[in-house]
Amino acid sequence: MYGCFLSSKKSYSGKTKHITIFANILANLPHCGIIVKVFMRRLRNTSFILNLLKRSWFLILIGLFLFNACNPQPQNTFAKQPIEETKPSATLVKPSATLVKPSATATKTKQPVTPVSSPTPVPPTATKTNPPPSPTPSPTFDPKSHSIDFDIEALEDTLIPGVDWFYFFKDLDTDQVIIEHDIEGTFHPSSLIKIPLASIILKLQEDLGRDINAIYEEEYYGKTLDKLMYNMIVHSDEGSASILEKYATDGFLLRTKDIMERWGLEKTRFAPRRSSCKELAWVLENLFEGTLLSEDSTAYLLGLMSVETELDYKYFGVILDELPGAIITNKYGYMYVPTVVSDYGIIQYGGKTYLGIIVGEPDGTLPLHTEYRHIGASINAFAYVFAQHLKTLDKH
Repeated sequence: MYGCFLSSKKSYSGKTKHITIFANILANLPHCGIIVKVFMRRLRNTSFILNLLKRSWFLILIGLFLFNACNPQPQNTFAKQPIEETKPSATLVKPSATLVKPSATATKTKQPVTPVSSPTPVPPTATKTNPPPSPTPSPTFDPKSHSIDFDIEALEDTLIPGVDWFYFFKDLDTDQVIIEHDIEGTFHPSSLIKIPLASIILKLQEDLGRDINAIYEEEYYGKTLDKLMYNMIVHSDEGSASILEKYATDGFLLRTKDIMERWGLEKTRFAPRRSSCKELAWVLENLFEGTLLSEDSTAYLLGLMSVETELDYKYFGVILDELPGAIITNKYGYMYVPTVVSDYGIIQYGGKTYLGIIVGEPDGTLPLHTEYRHIGASINAFAYVFAQHLKTLDKH
């Protein structure tokens, strides 16, 4: 500071540059407002300031004053510190208090609940000491002669509008028709036609005097008849179906026509594919009863229909989820162009046997590209309701 004043004495003649700087420094220091006012009154009189600087006692006084102003007592700065820190510590009390409830509830959930009357927990098996009596079949109850009262309205409510529905369900034990609709009407049977076609192939072998082993030996278009039949029924392979159609209609056209006439298949065609619920149901019922083919041929074809496939838990397969122990021997079918969704098979549960066929074709009012999904979901719902009715067998 003193050097600043000396430089101002040597290099300044009548100017107030360094004096102004000195005044600004004093103005920014605490407790120096009075000194600044005194100097600012006499700033224009430079000789006055320079005379003051010559006097050393004045410089000592100014230095002591600046030292006290720039270095306040330590007790003054720390005196407020405890008061300022108590405020944050007080605000931390609430969060710590709110954490008590979660910890308390956590300990409660882990404690086992014991009965008041017992010093030790009651084992879970204690609640099963008196189980309700399980229903036992009546000695006079005969499932095959028993007819279930199906709620026809509940079944039909599952079938959505915008679809041309064809269906036929029958109790094969009592010969009772459960539900039917438009059984004479013809439709595109999609893969359902493969059951009558396979039946005709096997019947041709029998009419030619060949046993079941012949299909493992005779080849057509580079594959055995057995391989073609397996691919057609199990994998629903359309290429194999086309080859077998050619085998039945070209190679044995007259014999095939004769078989179809004997079976009464007047509306069933392979190219183009057409059939009806009545004729498809007739083929399957007689196949299951063993009156359509020989015993070996019957076992062979029903065996192919029983092979597990990827869609076994759709359509009629919904029954398998609802009724453990049920047996489904079926052939489902679906197409996108034209859109057709269907299922066709034998349903066995609780000593009872049912035949069912259901086919849905859109009538043009459903949203495009969603028809297949809507029809399939409707058939799933139909099978579910059907399974709920079959559960009444468990009550006997």
